[in-house]
Amino acid sequence: MPPPVLSLSLWRLPVRCSFPQRLHALRVSFQSRRRPSLPTWASAAPSGVEFAGVTFAGAGPGDPALCTIATAAALASADAILYDDLGCQAVMDEHAAKDAQKVYVGKRGARDGATGATAQSAICEEIVRRALDGERVVRLKGGDPSTFGRLQDEIEACKANSLSWRVIAGVTSASAAAASLGVPLTAPRARRQVASLSVVSAHADVDWTSVSRGANTIAIYMGARKLESLARRLCAERGDSTPCMGVRRASSPDEARWVGTLAEAADGRMREALTDRKDDSQKNDSDLSPLLVVVGEAAKSDDDT
Repeated sequence: MPPPVLSLSLWRLPVRCSFPQRLHALRVSFQSRRRPSLPTWASAAPSGVEFAGVTFAGAGPGDPALCTIATAAALASADAILYDDLGCQAVMDEHAAKDAQKVYVGKRGARDGATGATAQSAICEEIVRRALDGERVVRLKGGDPSTFGRLQDEIEACKANSLSWRVIAGVTSASAAAASLGVPLTAPRARRQVASLSVVSAHADVDWTSVSRGANTIAIYMGARKLESLARRLCAERGDSTPCMGVRRASSPDEARWVGTLAEAADGRMREALTDRKDDSQKNDSDLSPLLVVVGEAAKSDDDT
C-alpha cells in the first residue's frame, strides 16, 4: 500500500534521492493539496494549444488584423465554426482551417442557404450536438463574444451537457470606432470629472434618463433602425448640441464615419451621410448596419475643440 496522498510525491522519488529533493517534493505536494479545484470550463488550454471542447471566440470588428492571436489559433484547429454575420467572414478567410465546416448561424435573415434568422435554441442545439460528437467547435461572434452576443444562453447549454468550454475575448466595435476617429471613449472634458462609459443595446428596453445621468459617454450598439428616434430621445436628456458620432462597419474596408450633434442625427444627417437615405421609414437597414453610435463630449472631433 502506498503512503497517504500528502506524501505521494515522496513515494515516487528514487530511493537515492537527496534529503533536499525529498523536502522540496513534500512542500510541492502539500501546496497542491491547498489549491482549490478548478471548474470544468477552466480546463482551457493555453493560447496556441488545441482545446477539445467549445470555444466562444471574438472575431473583432471586421478587420482580420484586429483578430486576436488566441482566436486565430482556435480557428486554425477547429473542426466546425459556427459564425455570425458581422465581421466573421474575413477573419475565417484569413485564419480558419481549410477543412473546417463553416455553419452560418446569424440572425440577420437569409444567407448561405439559410431561410431566415437562426433561432437561439437552434444555435445552442447545434453547438451541443457537434461537441458531443467529439468535434472541436468554435462559436465565432463578431466583436467581443461577451458584448450583446447571447453568450450566456450558449454557456448554459454547455454546462447542462457537461461540456468543456472557454471564452476568448475580442476587440469590440466601440473600441474600433473610437480608434478610427482618434477619440477616447472615457476621457473627461472637465477638470476633476470622473470619466464613465455606458454601453447599451438599442434593441433593449433602456431607461435613457438613468443612462444619461449615469455616464458622460454612451456607446449604443445596433442603433440603425431606431437611429432618429433614439437621437430625439437623447436630445431631451442631453441637449441638442451634445456631440455625437456614428461609425458604420468599423475597421472594415467600407467603413464610414460621421461626426455632428444629437440634433443633426435626429434630423437624419447621420443616416444621410452614411447611406443614401435620410429617413428611417424602411426597416431593412443592412446598408447602415452594423452601426456604432457614441454620444457625449468624447465624441467631439479635434476640429470642434
